[in-house]
Amino acid sequence: MFITRKFILKTKSLLTTLELYDTYDLNKRTLEQRFYDYILRTTNVSDVKDFTKRYRYLLNRFSRMRRLFANRVHKTYYDSIETRPLYTLLPEMPYDQTVITNYLGYYYKKYKIISASSNIETKPIKGVYKINPYSSLRMKLKFNDIMIYEHEELKYKINYKMLRGFVFKTSDNLDITYKDNVFYIKNPQYQESALMGSFTYKDSYHTGFSFALLKIEKEAELMTLITLGIIALINHKEVLAASAS
Repeated sequence: MFITRKFILKTKSLLTTLELYDTYDLNKRTLEQRFYDYILRTTNVSDVKDFTKRYRYLLNRFSRMRRLFANRVHKTYYDSIETRPLYTLLPEMPYDQTVITNYLGYYYKKYKIISASSNIETKPIKGVYKINPYSSLRMKLKFNDIMIYEHEELKYKINYKMLRGFVFKTSDNLDITYKDNVFYIKNPQYQESALMGSFTYKDSYHTGFSFALLKIEKEAELMTLITLGIIALINHKEVLAASAS
């Protein structure tokens, strides 16, 4: 493929945002790790979506990018471009923020969960999602239900219906609401603050793919499983609707 000025500009814009200035020995591992660190510093889900798409675009064209840097004329033009970071980023990686998307692997049932402590890839095994192989918590989808088990006991059941907006029916003191494009998960049993976490969600242009930016207040693993369950169920319904049309 030809190396166009548009491609060079896209490369420079993303690498500047990632603060990757030394392109001499840039490798996929370095690019990947820098993306995982910086995506968590985004401030809204729209930037998460755009950032992820740009990163995946460049990662899939990594050999072309290496040819760009190896070509004296292209590299001279690259160096001459003045650009600023594409997004307003937080000064440091927050420990209460998690990104969940199935766009990176481009298989709608396989999700990447990016947090300050770990980067996890999960897909259903016999219909069950887990984000920690050593944990007793697991999540399963069934029709309109998100079911979270602890060991073999059904701990939480979340019934989701999309009718005039998002409507949830939950069990075991969970309260899930959707207001002004934000999902709020609460547990009234907590005396100080009922809020366990909140997340915003964004569709991809491609059916069945999405992005979520989750802010966690309490019970990180449970909050991540609930968020994963909601977006996975929405994506699954979109795929079914598209295949039926």
